[in-house]
Amino acid sequence: MRTIVLGFILLVGCQSASVIKASDKNTLDPSRKAEMRLSEIVGDIGSTTLPVTTSAPVMSERKIVSEAVMAYFQAKEAISEKSYKLAISELQKAIELDPDYLPAHTLLMTLAFEQDDHTLAAKHARIVLTQDPNESLANYILGSMLLDEKEFDQALVHLVQAMNRRNSKDGLPKLENLLAAFKLGGALAGQGYLTATVEVYGPLLDELDRLNGQANIPDTRITRMVEIYRPGLYLLLGEFSLKLKQYPQALDYYKRAEKIPAVQRSAQLGIIKTYITLDDKKQAGMLLDQIAKNNIDESVVELYKLLYPDDWPEKIIHVYQPGEQNIEWGLRLVRELQNAGNFNASISLLKKIRMVKSADSQTIWYQVKAYDAVEQTTQAAITLINVAAINPNIFAGIPDIIDSLDFNLGKKLHQTLLQMDVAPDKAIAKTFLLGLTAQVCHDYAGAEKFYKQVMAVTDQFLPVYVQWGHLVYMQRNWSATISLMDQAISRNMKTGSIYFIKGLSLVQLNELAAARESLEQARKLNPESDQILLTLVEVYLQSNESSQAMTILKELIGNQIAGPRSLIRVARILMDSNTNDLAENILQNYSLRYGRDDDYDLLNAKLTFLKDQDVGVYRDQLLKLKDRLTSGIVECDLAELEYNISNFAQAGDIAEDTLAREALIEPANYKRLLQISALAHWKLLEYEIAENAWLQLIQDWPKLRVSEIALARMYMDWQNYAKARPLIETLLKDEKDPQQKAEFQNWLISCYVYQDRILDAMKVLDEWLVSASREDRVRYLQMKIDALLKLKMYDEALALTTDLIKNKEQSISLWQQSQVLIYLKSDRPEDAVNVIDQFTADSPENKTFFNTLKIEPLLKLKQYDQAITLAQSLVDALPQEKKISAVLMLIQCYQQAGQYDTAIQYTQKQLAQYSKSSMITTTLHQQVVHSLEMAGRFDEAEKYILTQHDLSDGQTKNQWQQVLTACYFAAGRSDQAIQLLETILAVNPNLGWANNSLGYALANSGKDFARAERLIRKALATEPGLGAYLDSLGWVLYRQGKYEQAYQYTMMAYRSMDEPDPVVLDHLGDICFQLEKIEQARYCWQESIRVAEKHDVTTLEPAMPQRTINKLNRLE
Repeated sequence: MRTIVLGFILLVGCQSASVIKASDKNTLDPSRKAEMRLSEIVGDIGSTTLPVTTSAPVMSERKIVSEAVMAYFQAKEAISEKSYKLAISELQKAIELDPDYLPAHTLLMTLAFEQDDHTLAAKHARIVLTQDPNESLANYILGSMLLDEKEFDQALVHLVQAMNRRNSKDGLPKLENLLAAFKLGGALAGQGYLTATVEVYGPLLDELDRLNGQANIPDTRITRMVEIYRPGLYLLLGEFSLKLKQYPQALDYYKRAEKIPAVQRSAQLGIIKTYITLDDKKQAGMLLDQIAKNNIDESVVELYKLLYPDDWPEKIIHVYQPGEQNIEWGLRLVRELQNAGNFNASISLLKKIRMVKSADSQTIWYQVKAYDAVEQTTQAAITLINVAAINPNIFAGIPDIIDSLDFNLGKKLHQTLLQMDVAPDKAIAKTFLLGLTAQVCHDYAGAEKFYKQVMAVTDQFLPVYVQWGHLVYMQRNWSATISLMDQAISRNMKTGSIYFIKGLSLVQLNELAAARESLEQARKLNPESDQILLTLVEVYLQSNESSQAMTILKELIGNQIAGPRSLIRVARILMDSNTNDLAENILQNYSLRYGRDDDYDLLNAKLTFLKDQDVGVYRDQLLKLKDRLTSGIVECDLAELEYNISNFAQAGDIAEDTLAREALIEPANYKRLLQISALAHWKLLEYEIAENAWLQLIQDWPKLRVSEIALARMYMDWQNYAKARPLIETLLKDEKDPQQKAEFQNWLISCYVYQDRILDAMKVLDEWLVSASREDRVRYLQMKIDALLKLKMYDEALALTTDLIKNKEQSISLWQQSQVLIYLKSDRPEDAVNVIDQFTADSPENKTFFNTLKIEPLLKLKQYDQAITLAQSLVDALPQEKKISAVLMLIQCYQQAGQYDTAIQYTQKQLAQYSKSSMITTTLHQQVVHSLEMAGRFDEAEKYILTQHDLSDGQTKNQWQQVLTACYFAAGRSDQAIQLLETILAVNPNLGWANNSLGYALANSGKDFARAERLIRKALATEPGLGAYLDSLGWVLYRQGKYEQAYQYTMMAYRSMDEPDPVVLDHLGDICFQLEKIEQARYCWQESIRVAEKHDVTTLEPAMPQRTINKLNRLE
């Protein structure tokens, strides 16, 4: 009954007292609040209470605008024709013509309210109330809105006014009077004002009772109150009257509710509770026994506990009559008794239940558990043998028997069975049970031995196929499982369990069509198996047949055939798909049917965490459940939690410890743990460990292509091209998706290039070109050029682009652009200018495009005036929507020409052209900063950044923090940069760039190498293959004297960058020198100096170029 009443309060829209912003009355003692009358509550609010009147307000004389009146009547005509949009438009027109025209405001408010546009209704309700403070509908609308906004006091004033103002002609309530009372009562109930709630809902109930006798109720909202909410109101007022010790009133409300079939039982329970409170135990006990004979549930059990605190189990067992309606509650009571340690009572109850469910495996296992608890293990073994001999198919259902026995009980039963002598007709049953208990004790070889002994005597003992098949399935030997199930089918043992286990194995092999066929056959043979149905749902979802999946899911839940394990699976599936509200409903249903067990606690903990994100509480709850649930699911959730909060080492450890334990783990959990292990070690750059996990996944699930793709991607991050190439070649053979295929092709060519096998790369690309589509042909040719550029084969790249241009190959502008890029990369800017001029002469219609290409080589040649003039012409020529790229080019020209003030002035002028919130504006502001930094005016830059930071929010604020950090480093103010980074990471500890920057700064300062390495590795976990982060890791390892490791990661950084970086080259030179790779060190330092001359000076430590020159000089 309590659940129904609380659910009703939520339904009518009341809010929890802990969240509604009420007056100081919320600090009152609950008992005082419960006794307060409505007049006291309203009086406490003060002078804001509005006067109650039934007469219309007297309007002052004013000039009526005729056009407004016309629009008003046109709106009324539109309403009569149900043209509501037109009516709203006409009313808005009337108000625009005459803003003080009250009838238009009133009608628009009413219409908006009826059309559920509460925002519009509330707007005009406020206007109406300025002229008529007593208008009931306006007060109701405004009161409801304020209640939704958690403004209890203000809402109360308006709702009281709306409730009290009756029809002036007959004194009967209007619709808004009833709605206001309904809403007000719910709010008061939620705040704990019991007496006031009864005062409001009592008269409302009388009115609803009067309306209930009418043939035609004029409004559907009143109909809902009469038919749906009225029964709940009786229960609510019965409960409140009982709490207020108004016992006659409580009995009256409950007895009135008892006449309504929908709430009859809840009303009877309320009556019993009232009798118990009045200490009329005889009357209460008689009524309670009468209810319990027909139907027992949680509410009945609670009342028995209240009425008979010392011997309630015996009382229930005495009256309990097992039947379809209450068998689940009987089993739930068994669980409760056993959880409380009352096993003898549970045995008595189970004897009753087994009279109607003798072949139910769950009931049998409860009985076995009870016998074990009272140290009657022999009796437990006898029970199992008798069942297996007389009705062996109990052990051939969908395999959940193993989960019903724990290790210790299994061991005791196994030892007892070994010592027992049984009649010849029960020998097979005993041998089978020895195999089953050996399996429970993780003695899988022993289990197989006993199962084979049974098979040697008879090949018609179905449970052996089921349990042995399940064992082989759990060992992830899918093909052997299918073979064993086919053997059973060939011997005419075509049961749902056999087809189900076969279907499960086919799913693991990704043979979904065959799996569906097998599972559908299982469904025909066992149509009410919840596990079969739920597995079919998952298979149909994997096959992208969601409609079929939803049909089965509705059948599963709607027909209430889902058992405890399946309800838990459904809830978890819904949570994994972010359908948390529905998952919560399923979980509530589970708790009502089966109680709050460990499975419930696990998912409830996760749901709570998804809402409040309290990592510490969630972790503690998982750790408490870890030893109680042995399927591996808790460890999965725990490892996943640690992974998601970037505790990758802990995630990997949890996954590996669980995978290494003796007990078999459910394949889905095993796979999930392997995936977490692989991903965690990948994040930690522990590639060998991650590789082993991926290979295990591929071995166990050979058709799970996603593991192969992940492994290939990791090999590319690892730059282990020798291992990546054959795997990518295999993936390419069967890939149908164009985007995925293009990615694989890029990986494959990169493998050849970085293995210095350019001829093989060209050969493969030529083979692809033979049958390439038009679009792919362009891509393959570009891949050829990119490959040659990576290996600095500039002449060959020029020859290729020249041929493409000469032959007028499709996308000729792309080849022209590539040729310019080749000249720039090979330090031949003059040739770049010349070839652009030639292109312009040959195709003058593309002059704008070629001028765009020309600016960069002009800047490299330091022909700044010409570059500026060209950039300005582009700005003038391009339309506004395309102008920004030219604007940025012009700013860059000013900066490189050293005209910093001009760059700043021009940038600020451009800022006026764009919205303050656009990304373009942020980019332009950052160009102002860049100009100031290039001019060495770091104090001004800092001030400008701080101003923009204060004006921004969200991601933009984060960008400005990053810009400020870079500014401090460029100014040589490392201490300030470090202090800022510490502040940033205190708020957002997983921010990749900040972890990297702080780690690098600490490594440079030599302050804390261990912490520096941790920070950089944390940054790398966010982007494992990012060159800048790899370089930082190499550098901190170098500073610790770990030269070989430093060389590995710095080389990875060097290879990953499209353009050479002077810092990475300098670091690599230092490392090579320590490793006595002198020539490689010389080359790296020389390249660092060369690249630094053309590099953005604000990104380099001021002393770095000269320091590199000094190192090179010492080498000579």
